[in-house]
Amino acid sequence: MQGHSDLTALAQPQGGAGGNALLINILMIAAIFAFFYFVFIRPQRKRMQETAKMQNSLVPGSTVMTTAGMFATVAAITDDRIVLEIAPGVEAEFVKQSIAQVVSEPEGLSADHLSPEDFADEDDDTDTTDRADGETTGSGGEPDGRDSDKK
Repeated sequence: MQGHSDLTALAQPQGGAGGNALLINILMIAAIFAFFYFVFIRPQRKRMQETAKMQNSLVPGSTVMTTAGMFATVAAITDDRIVLEIAPGVEAEFVKQSIAQVVSEPEGLSADHLSPEDFADEDDDTDTTDRADGETTGSGGEPDGRDSDKK
């Protein structure tokens, strides 16, 4: 049992400094826990409470952004779900937790004022449509003189 007594002797504090070392170790561990609480846990909890408050204060007609980055207008709200109008006449149902933030429309620009021409690329000269007579059409809808079989 000589090995057992050696281990016990190593585990016991040497002199009176052992009690102070134990106290310092406990204080260091407590300081690390306090650091993690104030740096990580508390701010995250505060953000979660603010997000829940924002999600519970939604009203129909609000413009929102989902967690996926889609912008939509709130059409209807139930206890845990929300109906969003993602395009005129197109509605989709989401859970309230999918709302990331309430946004306001930029002045002078809304989805009602946009048209497909606003997104058309004027330089686009790619072949987009094959016609029945074998001709391909460019972006202007005019035959470009090439045969669709020859590429």
